[in-house]
Amino acid sequence: MRFIIFVASIIFFISCTPSKKNNLECCFKQIKIKIESRSDTILNSLKYSSINSYGNYSKIIHESVLENSKQNLDCSSAIDSFMIANKQNSITVNNLILFQQFQSYLKNEKFDFSNAYKKALKYEKKYGNK
Repeated sequence: MRFIIFVASIIFFISCTPSKKNNLECCFKQIKIKIESRSDTILNSLKYSSINSYGNYSKIIHESVLENSKQNLDCSSAIDSFMIANKQNSITVNNLILFQQFQSYLKNEKFDFSNAYKKALKYEKKYGNK
């Protein structure tokens, strides 16, 4: 298992050069690898869950980002850049947008920022900043 993770990490570093993918996509790939190393069934359920289930997955995503940040600053730097670029949003809205963008990445779908933003605002209005 460790060998597979090691090989996946090498492939990641080769395939995630700045010229090929943006930093956020590389971050998502790293998060995916970290979560897969724990359980691939979590990824499948996360991929197709509604925005209302964000709380069910936020901890594992956060832990994966923190783990990755210890080894490589690309992920935390990509998320920081996203947060700075979208500083007019609340942290909750930005986290919900990133959650939906990660789901799009997992599904290999084009991400619709506008739609994700609307859903995040609706979620925040309904559930508040919990």
